[in-house]
Amino acid sequence: MIVDTHIHYGDSVRMNMKTSELDLIAEMDRNGIDKAICAHMEALLYDVQRGNQKAVELSASAPGRLYGYVTIPSVRLDEAAIPILEEFMGYNCMVGVKMYSCPFPGTDRVWIPMTEPSGTPVLQYVESLGRPLLVHASPDEVEFLAKRYPRLTIIMAHSGNAPEMHGRWHKAVHVARQYPNVVMDLCGSTIDSDLLPFALQHVEPERLLYGSDWPLFCFEYALGRFRDASIPESALELMLSGNALRLFELEN
Repeated sequence: MIVDTHIHYGDSVRMNMKTSELDLIAEMDRNGIDKAICAHMEALLYDVQRGNQKAVELSASAPGRLYGYVTIPSVRLDEAAIPILEEFMGYNCMVGVKMYSCPFPGTDRVWIPMTEPSGTPVLQYVESLGRPLLVHASPDEVEFLAKRYPRLTIIMAHSGNAPEMHGRWHKAVHVARQYPNVVMDLCGSTIDSDLLPFALQHVEPERLLYGSDWPLFCFEYALGRFRDASIPESALELMLSGNALRLFELEN
């Protein structure tokens, strides 16, 4: 079984991305992907309410196969985001929360760091839910969150290996080693073949997750990184499906 924990859906001019449900299901079938957890681009970039509603509709179109993250960009933090989380986490198909942050001033990103005080009420609420939080954030931000919210399962998207994080996956691995509530998402936001073997040397496989970043990266590339890494079969099974089934409480 393969569970992809990092899928994007929807259209984005900014990211030169256009998807359809048929594209996603066909690509999943062709590559043996059994389940996928999706974040909708409209919720991230344009309209939080409408984008999350579309994520629910997408997930409901393929029950037991597609699931969703309730997506909250950091500019939508503070108490105003809590009713959105309450509404959409009420759907069984929404199994986690995704937050997107950019900690570096002066970039072209519109998001703000999750370490801002405005993030506190939302993060406290997510911690109380007992559901995983996928964060597109720097290793420094993840370290801050792991200390402050020890009961929150934090999935570090791309393991710090995203362009605005300057490929700081060595720091990401260090953070994951220190904090047992941190899980590493090993999908690539940039192409780097060294991250996976380095993470395996220092973090137990129970805290490593497969993800593709589809459609920004194709399933073939994402799966190839895992299949070509000489990973023991027991660890590979955990990373490709076992950990996701447990963390997101999905049916096998």
